[in-house]
Amino acid sequence: MISGVVFWPQPPLLLPEYASAADLGAAVRRAAFEALAAVRPESGPVLLLTGAERCAPLGERVARALLQQAGAGEPDAVIRVAVDADAAAVAEAADRVRAAAAAADGPVTLLVAGDGTARASVGAPERADLETRAADERIAAALAAADPAPLAALTASEGAELLISGRLPWQVAAAALTGRRPRSAYAWFDCPYEVGYHVAAWRMTE
Repeated sequence: MISGVVFWPQPPLLLPEYASAADLGAAVRRAAFEALAAVRPESGPVLLLTGAERCAPLGERVARALLQQAGAGEPDAVIRVAVDADAAAVAEAADRVRAAAAAADGPVTLLVAGDGTARASVGAPERADLETRAADERIAAALAAADPAPLAALTASEGAELLISGRLPWQVAAAALTGRRPRSAYAWFDCPYEVGYHVAAWRMTE
């Protein structure tokens, strides 16, 4: 059974091959580790939920690297959701998440990888920038409140127009938690490099 959910962003700067002396990913890495520690039972199994946008999905690569750095090892299972998944595919992926959690040995931490908006560039119209900010604010508020409903309500057009890579993994997680009551255990948000990085942890109360 899923005992906790952790949301991590997927910035490439956290991959070892992009490491630098300046350590530009220090803040998001620290937040990711704190979120994982907030809800994961010691040595408990981790189920990774990520987008399948590439042959080697970025979210999966970043999550695996961070899990290794956190001393958590490899995920016990990986569930991938296609970037063009419709409602039926989201429901099917949620069923796979529940099945994998039920088959695990002990309380499961569901780790969900995905970014918020890829923000408009400096030269973009003001309206576009306002839309990205509003979307990230809604996402951050939902994650901080442990409320799956606003994540489930993100539309395909929003995801495409605002480049929200986390939309489908978040919606699969929301569907997998149907009937459960999460409680917020950690929340953090930043938007460096014009991308919304959301980190959160939810603990299941029922």
